[in-house]
Formats: sequence, C-alpha cells, structure tokens
Amino acid sequence: MALAEGTVFAGYRIVRVLGTGGMGEVYLADHPRLPRRDALKILRPEFSTDEEFRRRFIREADLAASLWHPGVVRVNDRGEADGQLWISMDYVEGTDAATLLVENYSGGMPTGVVTEIVSAVADALDHAHQRGLLHRDVKPANILLSDPRDGQRRVLLGDFGIARSMSDVGGLTATNVTVGTLPYAAPEQLMGEPIDGRADQYALAATTYHLLRGTTLFPLSNPAAVISRHLTSPPPSISATRPDLAALDPVLARALAKSPADRFVSCTEFARSLSAITTPQGFSAAAHTMVAAAPQAQAARPSDASSSAQARLRRRRARWAIPIVILALATAGVVVAAKTQRRLGAFTPTPPAAVLDGAYQLSYNYGLQTLNGAPFPDPSSTSPTLSWWAFRSQCTPDGCVAAGTKLDSADHTVADKSGTTITLRFIDDRWRSESSPERIQYTECGVVNGKRPPGADTEQAIWTWHPQPDGTLKGVYTNTVLTNECGLQGSVTQVPVTVTRIADVPLGAAIADPATISAAPPDSSTPPPPTPGGPVLDGTYRLDFDDANRKINGVITPMTEGARHDWWAFRSWCGSMGCVATGVGLDSDNNQVPMTIQDVLHFVDGQWVSNAIDELVPMCTVTRNGQTGPEQSPMYHSIKTWTPQADGSLLGLDTVTVMTNECGQKGTVHEYPFVARRMGDVPPAAVVADPKLFIS
Repeated sequence: MALAEGTVFAGYRIVRVLGTGGMGEVYLADHPRLPRRDALKILRPEFSTDEEFRRRFIREADLAASLWHPGVVRVNDRGEADGQLWISMDYVEGTDAATLLVENYSGGMPTGVVTEIVSAVADALDHAHQRGLLHRDVKPANILLSDPRDGQRRVLLGDFGIARSMSDVGGLTATNVTVGTLPYAAPEQLMGEPIDGRADQYALAATTYHLLRGTTLFPLSNPAAVISRHLTSPPPSISATRPDLAALDPVLARALAKSPADRFVSCTEFARSLSAITTPQGFSAAAHTMVAAAPQAQAARPSDASSSAQARLRRRRARWAIPIVILALATAGVVVAAKTQRRLGAFTPTPPAAVLDGAYQLSYNYGLQTLNGAPFPDPSSTSPTLSWWAFRSQCTPDGCVAAGTKLDSADHTVADKSGTTITLRFIDDRWRSESSPERIQYTECGVVNGKRPPGADTEQAIWTWHPQPDGTLKGVYTNTVLTNECGLQGSVTQVPVTVTRIADVPLGAAIADPATISAAPPDSSTPPPPTPGGPVLDGTYRLDFDDANRKINGVITPMTEGARHDWWAFRSWCGSMGCVATGVGLDSDNNQVPMTIQDVLHFVDGQWVSNAIDELVPMCTVTRNGQTGPEQSPMYHSIKTWTPQADGSLLGLDTVTVMTNECGQKGTVHEYPFVARRMGDVPPAAVVADPKLFIS
C-alpha cells in the first residue's frame, strides 16, 4: 500500500507518489535536514528478508553513489526503515524517453533527437563501465529528460542503484534473479552468462531501435518467444519500415550482434558511429566549437581564457554545491533461469604501443568538467571543444618522447599561426605533457575595496593521455591555479579529453625532432625529497566549531544555531623551504563528496595558516525615505589558523573581519574557535592539488 501524503519514513516526509514498479514505490519526499526534495524509492518488504539481495543492494547502492557524471542520476543515501530497504536519489521535473515516444513520436523519433539521447547515455554508461559498474537495465523508461531550460534538455540515465560491480559478476545472480528487461536484454544476459559493458551496449542499441522505429525489436507478448528471438534471430533491419534509415542497418546490426566480441568496443564508439550517419536536429543542435589556444609551450588551453574565465570565476565562488534535480523511477527485473556463473572473462585487449605520430583531433568534454573532483559542467558547452595537433614520437631504451605542433583550426594541413608547440613523455603507461606556469587574465579577479576588478593569476596546465585498445587516447586536461590574486589558489580543474588520429603528419606543419628531446624529465620538474619529521596535515578532517565561545570584538557572544561542523581533505609536504598543505572542502552531509572550495596553508611559527579569503556577503538592506533599497554585501576578510596538539588534533581559529561599511559594521572582528580531528584518508573522489607546487 502506498504511503499517504505527510507520512514520515526514514526521516523523509512523503509529498506524493511518483511511480510504482515491481520492486516497490517511488515518492517525492522532503529531505530530513536539507531544504530540498529527493526521489525516495522504498522496496517491498519481501526484498528486505532476502539476505543475498540485501547484501547486493547495500553494495550496489554504495557503488552507484560513487558515480559523478552529468548524465547519471545521483544516488544520495540508502538504508532500512520499518523492515523495508530504501534508496534516495536526485529528483527532476521532466519526463522519460518512453513517455516522450508515446506522447509525441508514436511512429518513431527524429534521428537527431535519438542521436542526442543515445550519445548522452553512451557517455554515462562508459563512465560507469570504466569504474567497474554495469547498469543491466538500459531502456527508454530509464532515460530521463529534464524540462527544457533556456531551450535545452538534460539527458540522464536512471536506476543505477541496482547496478552491479563488474568484478562481482560471478556471484550476484545465484538466486536466478536477473536484472534486465526482456525487450532490451542481451543474449548473454538472458543465458545467465558472464556479462560486461557490451551487454549494456546491446540494450542501448535495442533502445535506439525502439526510439527510431516506435516499437521494440521483437514486439511479441510471449516472454519465451522474446527470449528465443534475442538468442537465435537476427535483429530486424530498421530500413524494412524506415527506408530513410537504411544507412543505420550495419551500425545497429553490429551493436546487436549475438556475440559480445562482434560488437563495438564501447558504447561511445557505437554512439559515434550512429552520429556519423545522422544529421543533428535534436533538442540543441549546436555546431562544434573550434577554438585556437593561446601560444605557450605547454598543454594549450582549449578555449580563450579571458572570455571564459569570468563565468568560471563566478561559478567557483559558490561555497555549496547546488544539487541537480533529477528523478529515477524503479522498475522490476525479469526472472529467467541462470546458468552457473563464471568470473568475467578476458575481454582486456592489450593497449597499443606508445606511438604518437600523425595529425590528431583533441575533443574536450566540458560537460564533464570537474573542480577539485566535484562535478562542474560548463552550462554554455553544448558540444565538444576541438583543437588539432600534429605529433611525432620516438622510443629509446630510456623511454618515449613526443613533440607536437598546433594546427590551424580551419585548415588542419598547416601549423597554427600562434606557433604553439608541446613536449610529451610516456611515463607510467601514459603520455604526460611538459608544462610551464603562465599568467591568465580575468575580467573579474578577487575582491578589492568591495569591487571585483580585472586581474590575473598564475596557472599551470598539463595533458595526461592513456592509449586505448581502439587506437584513440583518453585522458584529462588538468589546470591548477598556483597563485591567489583571484582567490582561486589550489583549485584543480579537470576536463576529459579524447585524442583521435585523423591523418598523417601534414607537410605544412614543422615539428621538432623528438630525437633531440631527453626521455628524462627536466631536473627543474623534480621536486626535492620530503623533509622527515615535519608537521603533517594529510587525510579527512572534521572541524567541530565551539560556537558557544564565539567572540565579537573580543567579547564572548555565543551562537545558538546548534552544532556546526565542516569537513576538509588535506595533503601536505615538507621540504627545505618549509611545509605546505593543500585542501578541498567536503560535503557536510557526505564527507566522501568534494566541493568547489579549496585552500593552501603554510606552516608558520608552529601553526598552519590558511589563505586569506575575501568575499562579498549579502547581509542587510538599507531603508531611506521609507524606501527599502537593494540588499547590501559588505566585504568579509577571513583567515584560519590550525595549531597541532599532542593528541593529533588541531586547535583552530577562524577570524573574520568586516572590511567595508555597507551595513555599518566596518572593523567588526568575529572569532570562531574549532577543533579539527583526522577522521580517515582523503576520499577517492577528491582532487587535492599537489602541495609541492606551492613550495616557494
């Protein structure tokens, strides 16, 4: 029986029912502590009594919560209450692909719409597969489409809460419960054989057929007949009913091959093959952006720093991540007999040799950009940012090196007029570029006298690329802010990059001879060894504020809001020039989740001293002549000190000074004491800047 409106379950207050499936109900519910609403899935009681299912549920919910991707529904929490397992997820106002198909495109969707949906889902699936998770229930009903904002929809893949780890494939279906829906399930999944990401690819291809055709692959009412068709019958050609899509037949046939070995290497390869044939006409058909990099002898920045920095700087100032509102509806799995399970087979092709020779396209996905490890997508980026380079490489017994020259964005047969070049070395099975710090100009840089003037800081960017079995290279473009003029020191931005060879080295591009480059990194890039015995600030720390002893202008003025805690992750390094620590703020509700705030601390006179932070904080409104004016934002200057104690804790003080007089409080000093205690290691998702970069 569905819970009534206003019922409290596991601390959540039920608002209304969102949907009902074979496993239970999904509700819109108010979060117990935060001012937000989640989608709350409550499983039927019989699942809670199944110990094997319970163990799998807990394990897989935790794995799903580790996924950070703009195309994946975020899992927030899970637990058990009143004898029922539950899981909470983000919620979105919108629809799903199945509903959109029925209500708007009963005869099949336009190819551009389908291509956009499939490309987004493929990227989300490969993100999960690279982290060892399978979805196993890809279908139109689990593809969520947000309400359009500014003319654009977001495409998200839901129901990852019942995914399973690839490394545990051998034992998760011993109870003969499979997870897949018959119209989309891969043959090996239906046979109870070991599966990998190519089973999800099959389901995505079956979903693609359904969206284009308006009906499933095998529209039969008898489940046994559907299973038989998946196992023995070739997939129907979409051209039989849509001759205009005949060019898609070989693409779909490959992704729907009975043997996983005959399918595409990845879901994104399938999506790219689909996109190469169709013409974009979807929700937001934007042309690829071709942006030239500024001349520099390092990982050339894919977009103009001055034009994009203002938006990036403005977004970075937010101290708390704003959750994306998403909805995931649960559906029942299909029960079929499972054969004896085997461990995942040896589908691990050996990466190619470290060759980098030819003309290459670099595709930057700013939709997956992160800041300090937290999702930080660029909302203005609706298509990849592209650049083109020519490389030559050479390998000797000492290692492999490559030299590169940037190509013209319009004519990839000649060098770019900027003359930008790059050097890379193959270290630890990946290419890594050399990098030199450079000054980056911003239209808004920090806060000075209550204003945000233009300015510049010093940043360092590098490429790291891993060769892939299909001949491409995948990696990240990593940018670290080294100085604090703009209040961003220690921030680490990462953007996924795919590098694809498109041609031989063009005759019009002069490239340095890699034989003249040493395989060993320059001595200047090798930091000095650490100094033993120095202070350590390394791991996850909880800050417990003693607000009962807060002081204002030296007078104890208690706060009454209740206990207050902050969470931070730190790394530290001590050398001959001193000790430095870098830190990233963590979500107070889930300390495994990084946030878009950071800090750099130096050890001075027996204590760690943080960077000073200047912020404009909305605090008051001013009434003149009976009229209330706009909200005023005085400038606040804050700095933290951390003093190590014998028991391993740190006594801290957060000192905040009001610097301007919009609210009549200029010169007021607030002091907030706290105790910091180490609670564990740095969370895997947190990207903390290398402290060695800040040794002066």
